[in-house]
Parts: sequence; structure tokens; C-alpha cells
Amino acid sequence: MLFIRDIGLTAMLKSVSEEIRNCYKHAEACARQAAEETDPKLREDLLGLKTAWLKLAQLRETDLSDRIRQRAYEIWIASGYRSDEAEQHWLAAEREILSALQSTRSSVDFRPAVKREAEEDWGR
Repeated sequence: MLFIRDIGLTAMLKSVSEEIRNCYKHAEACARQAAEETDPKLREDLLGLKTAWLKLAQLRETDLSDRIRQRAYEIWIASGYRSDEAEQHWLAAEREILSALQSTRSSVDFRPAVKREAEEDWGR
């Protein structure tokens, strides 16, 4: 049974990692477009988007590890400060945080409102 849970955890980690990689890819695409852009205002906007994508990726990385660390600490305290189970505490915290993240992500529609409305108008 532990093996099945580990597979689910691995899938969630891959999903979060892919999300972070996509942020970096979007930042790179914005930088390329900005380098090719002749309109100074549009170039500035693209560079602003690049910066925003980079910040989002860094926040996702930091937020995830901080949340896991905090939860592992809470589990450690609840276990009576048993340090010989640190790895189990970390893995339990990872499972909890990633499961919560996965369930939140699946229930939220991140598409821009304009795109959602257009798709709804076309019956998608």
C-alpha cells in the first residue's frame, strides 16, 4: 500500500515541478519576444511579464518547500520531538501538502475569464 501512495506522491511532485518549469518557459518566451520586438512599450511589457513569470516560479519553489518544512516541524512536535523519525515526518508532510495542493488545483479554473467566457459561448 505504501508503494501506491508513493506513486501518487511522485505524480504530484512531477505536476508541481512541471508547473514551475512552465513558469520558467513562459519567462524565456517573453524574453525572446522582447528581444525581437521593435515597439519600446511592447518590449517593456514583455520584459515585465518575464519578470512576473520568474517571480511566480521562485515563489512556487519557496512556498512549497517552506510549507513542507513547517508541516514536518508540526508533525515532529506532535510526535513528541522524536528526531529519529525525521525522514518519515518530512515524507508525511510532503504527502499532505502535495495532496492539498493537488485537490485545490483540480477544483480551480486558472484560465483567464475572457477565455472561459469565449469557450462557454461556443459550447466547450
